Amino acid sequence: MFDVITIGGATLDFFVESSKFNILDLKSIDNHKEYLCLGYGDKIEIEQSSFDIGGGAVNTSVSFAKLGLKTSLFTKTGSGHIANYLLSKVRSRNVDTSLVVKSTTERTGFSIILTSFEGDRTVLTQRGANSTLQKEDINCEALKQTKAIYCSSLSNNSEKILVDIAEFCHQSNIKFACNPGGTTIQKGMNSQKDFLSHTNILILNKQEASDFTGIIEKTESKYDEIPENSINLDVQNILVTLKKFVKDIVVITDGKRGVYVYDGQKFYTAKPYPAKVVSTLGAGDAFASTFVGTLIKTDNIQKAIALALINSASVVGEYGAQTGLKTYDELLDIYKKTNIEIFKL
Repeated sequence: MFDVITIGGATLDFFVESSKFNILDLKSIDNHKEYLCLGYGDKIEIEQSSFDIGGGAVNTSVSFAKLGLKTSLFTKTGSGHIANYLLSKVRSRNVDTSLVVKSTTERTGFSIILTSFEGDRTVLTQRGANSTLQKEDINCEALKQTKAIYCSSLSNNSEKILVDIAEFCHQSNIKFACNPGGTTIQKGMNSQKDFLSHTNILILNKQEASDFTGIIEKTESKYDEIPENSINLDVQNILVTLKKFVKDIVVITDGKRGVYVYDGQKFYTAKPYPAKVVSTLGAGDAFASTFVGTLIKTDNIQKAIALALINSASVVGEYGAQTGLKTYDELLDIYKKTNIEIFKL
């Protein structure tokens, strides 16, 4: 019996860091976006490079296992030596891989992560077999052997199984947490009510939540006027709108501004745990898995927020999506020594 099964992407990740990557900051009256810029035709020196296993399902499965939860991974890879290497590394991090499906026609997914001098990253990805998960790949009897299922972003054709997984969890009395991907977000909330109605915990970043609901967020300058212990009315509106369809809890992460949580009764907000940012890769996966994992262990929202913020901060302080992940006891030790303010509204 597993505590949690993660579903989603598995990739081999190549990391490239250069101080020569430029950042272009563009603002308009209703939008603010930054772009990573490279000189067209330039040869650019890199300071660091490495590779590791990654992908939303892999990152979160390793995090769950680190928290002391018995964890299995359900994903799709190719069938060559890259897949074998990836899965051997997953197993070495105490994650079961018996549910993994191998494709004989698609290659294992891979990503190239470009990290700027600020620590933020741009990801180039070829999803490969990750995009070809289908209903026929689901081993329902095996999936029943868990207390919870966490679904990270499912892309392209794989996104079609999201409703099937959510309905399966509902029928099997299994807790279902989801961090949907771009394919789902682009379809909009109104076309996704079937899976939302069976979702216990929904986790999105602020831009995703805005795009998903169609509720436009304010410009950054206006957000700066919001007091630290409150939640912008637009964000409250997004949380309430999503909660109408989600069973238990809606979570919105907001980068440097922290996190917002709504359980239908109370709003919660907290600022990020202090960290020196080396790379933001994996921060969202660390937060989501620690939040869900802590709820599996304790059913305490405030503790789940605090430990998730600590683990996310630990990950951004290291190079790689899994390097900085802490054990549950390590997180508790930091939590007991640190005053993390969780505002309940």
